[in-house]
Amino acid sequence: MDNGLVCRWMTGQAKISPKISAYYSKPYCTLPLKEIEDTNALLQLASVFYSEADTYRTTVEKIIETVHSHTFAVELAAKLLENGISTPDQLLTRLQVEKASFHNEDKIKIIKDGQSSKATYYSHIHTLFSLYTLSLKQQDIMCNMCFLPSTGISARIFAKWLELPTLNEINDLIETGFVQTTKRRTISLHPMIQEITLSETKPSVTRCHILLDSLQHICLMHGMEVDYYKKLFQTIGNIIVLIEKDDIPKYLLFLENAFPYMDNYNYHKGMNGIIQELTGLLKTKNIGTIYLMTANLSHAKTHFKKAFKIYEKIWADEPEMIEAKYREIQELYPQIGFCIGKNLSGLLTK
Repeated sequence: MDNGLVCRWMTGQAKISPKISAYYSKPYCTLPLKEIEDTNALLQLASVFYSEADTYRTTVEKIIETVHSHTFAVELAAKLLENGISTPDQLLTRLQVEKASFHNEDKIKIIKDGQSSKATYYSHIHTLFSLYTLSLKQQDIMCNMCFLPSTGISARIFAKWLELPTLNEINDLIETGFVQTTKRRTISLHPMIQEITLSETKPSVTRCHILLDSLQHICLMHGMEVDYYKKLFQTIGNIIVLIEKDDIPKYLLFLENAFPYMDNYNYHKGMNGIIQELTGLLKTKNIGTIYLMTANLSHAKTHFKKAFKIYEKIWADEPEMIEAKYREIQELYPQIGFCIGKNLSGLLTK
C-alpha cells in the first residue's frame, strides 16, 4: 500500500471506502500493516503535526531515525515541537542521550526476538512524555484515564465523572497526542501511554476518589438507566485490575454498590469479576475485620444486608461457611456497639 496514502489515512485526510473495506473483509484476504520505513513518508506525517518540519528537515529526519521510525513516536515528537516545548536540536540531543543510556543499561535482558525493540520504543515514548510539563490537573486526568476502556468513552461523560467544569484540560491533552480521540468525541489512552501513566502516576483509591464516588453514585441510582452502561462496567472492571487498594473500606463499599447495578443489567462478566476480587481479598484479610472496617455505622443494617448478597454467592456451595461468618460477625458486637449488634442480630436470625 502507498505510504503516502497510509499517512493521509492515519491523520484523517483519507478514508477507506466501504467497498474496499468489504472486499478486504472477505475470507482469506489480508492487508498487512507494517511500520512506515520510508523517511519521506514519515516526514510527511511529521509535517501534518509540525508546521516547520520542512524548515528543519535535516534535524527532523535525524529525530525520525533516532526513534527507529515508530509512527506514534514521530507523531508525539512533531506535536511536542509544534507546541514550542523544545527546539528540534534540543529534542534530538535529548533523544540521543536517552538512546545511548538505554543501550548501556544492563538491567534489560533480551529474552526473545522483538523485546529489545519494544523496550526501546517504550523508552522513546517515555522520554517524549517526560518533556511535557503537565499541570497537576492534567496529571490527575491522565491518572484517571488509565481505567477507560480501549474503545474510549465520551469526553463529556468522563469530564462529568471527574467533576471538570469544562473540557479545556482534556482538549489540551488531546493536542499533545497523549489522549486519543475520534470524530464522535470519544477519548482513550494509547496503550503505551497508559502503561507509562500507570507507572508515573500510580492510580489509587485515595487519589482517584472523585472518579470512584461518581461511579458509585450512578450505581446507587438503581431506577435510573444509562445508555453507556457497558463502558461504565468496563471502567469498573479496569479499576479492579489496575488500581492500588490503599483504602480497603472505601474500595469494598465501591464494589458492593457496583455489584447490584451490574445485576440490573445482567452483566455477569462484571459480577464475576467483583466476586473474584472479593474472594481474593477474603483470603488475605479476616472477614470480620473487613466488615468492621467497611461498616457505615449509621447504616450498618443496610450495609451488611448488601454485603451478604455478594458474599453468599461466594459461599453458595458452603452453607457451613456462611453460618461461620454469621457467628464471626456476632462476635464483633462488643467492638461495633451493643445497639448496632442488637439490630444485626435480628437481621441475621431472619
